Amino acid sequence: MEYKFRLRRSFPFSATEKDTEWDGFTPSEVELLDRKTIRRKYAPGDFIFHQDDTPSGIFCIEGGYVLLSRMDASGNETTFGIFGPNETIGHRSFFASDLHVATARAITHCFSYLIPTDTVRQLFELNLELAWWFLRTVASDRGPLDGLLLRGSKVSARVRFIHMLLVLRDRFAQTDANGHLVFELPLSRVEIANMLGVTPETITRTLRELQDENLAIIHGRTVIVPRPDLLERASEPNVSF
Repeated sequence: MEYKFRLRRSFPFSATEKDTEWDGFTPSEVELLDRKTIRRKYAPGDFIFHQDDTPSGIFCIEGGYVLLSRMDASGNETTFGIFGPNETIGHRSFFASDLHVATARAITHCFSYLIPTDTVRQLFELNLELAWWFLRTVASDRGPLDGLLLRGSKVSARVRFIHMLLVLRDRFAQTDANGHLVFELPLSRVEIANMLGVTPETITRTLRELQDENLAIIHGRTVIVPRPDLLERASEPNVSF
């Protein structure tokens, strides 16, 4: 019998290899996942779940990227996380038996699997190692508080933007033949502004400054960094060139 999880190596359910915390399932556990999970496709802008929704299970991202954001009582939106292939979202509120504290929205074409509540419980009964991993994950997950790291009022918008690039480097940047870092950012300038706690106009000015100083070349959502070492130095406050 062929299981759908084995047909897509990018997704972590695997009974034969162990590359992520989700790997290492027995054939019976993979069959359970095959029968019970719900695979969904999202276009950019589609919502996976909304803030204050009741969790219906755990979402595992197969492909694409998802943005998590939270709206406060004053209507201010804070973007605090981008999640991609083989990562899990919604588990923090799920295990807290609480409403979702954030909204999850696809920012690229995206595929995810929903593991329903009853299936999660069955898996934990069958796989103690998986249960322990989730306990460690939930215990260390700061949730929306991590969004504050990029929004410190004492840090300039320029430094915040550069820190954001460095945080996103592993997921969204490649090194070309000339040693340049080439970012393909999935975020609009409005989304970047929400993440950093500034206005879109401030982001526009910051990008212009980085170009004027030859730290970056901007083409739409493509950001080319000719000298990655200078970008890292520029992430330190009070550094000028």
